Amino acid sequence: MTQEDQAPDDVGAQPVDAAEKPKKDALSSLDLEVKLTDLKHLGVQKLVLDRLNKAESRIRVLEETAVGFNDLRVKHAKEEARVDHLLEADLLQSVMLAFGSLIVGFLPALWGNELYASLAVILGGALVLGSVSSKRRSRK
Repeated sequence: MTQEDQAPDDVGAQPVDAAEKPKKDALSSLDLEVKLTDLKHLGVQKLVLDRLNKAESRIRVLEETAVGFNDLRVKHAKEEARVDHLLEADLLQSVMLAFGSLIVGFLPALWGNELYASLAVILGGALVLGSVSSKRRSRK
């Protein structure tokens, strides 16, 4: 076999755009300009009714899509607000845990003064426990 026999026969071939959809309508190549006198013919009336039915079905599909889009947009806004609230609660929980841990961490330095040590235990413990309880509540 020679090289010419093995080469594909693409002489005169025209590239086809894959994104271009072929028209499936049998009447798409006809001149569809309708004059008033043409409307008296049964074939033209059927053609007009066919086009009208197709247009009405497309309108119904688009209306359903618009309603679905609006429903999803409202749902998205609600979920976004919920996520914002959870982020704020998580930030508050993190700050409470950090300050509570910081206060509890200073306890060894405050053992000499009973008032400050007991105040640090109460305040630090309350912040840590409040942080943990707020985290549990936000998960529910």
